[in-house]
Amino acid sequence: MPQVIGLTQSQKNHHSNDATCKHIRLVLRTAMDRMTIKELGEIIHVDPRKLRRMFNGDTKWDIPTLIACLDALHVPESKRARLLTRR
Repeated sequence: MPQVIGLTQSQKNHHSNDATCKHIRLVLRTAMDRMTIKELGEIIHVDPRKLRRMFNGDTKWDIPTLIACLDALHVPESKRARLLTRR
């Protein structure tokens, strides 16, 4: 059996998605202040279970949901642009 050195492309993509998810989570959590994921879901009309899976990194962030969160939380354009270009 050949030995694999380094990361496979799938592992690299997963690692990149992890880093992106962590960055998104950090920006949104900071903007949420004391708001819960359930409250955010109610504001943007998205199932809180779906949001929780995205925050946990179990599901990839989709652009419409991410933009709805950014709008609802009044995230500044400078941070918003960095999040949307990292995807």
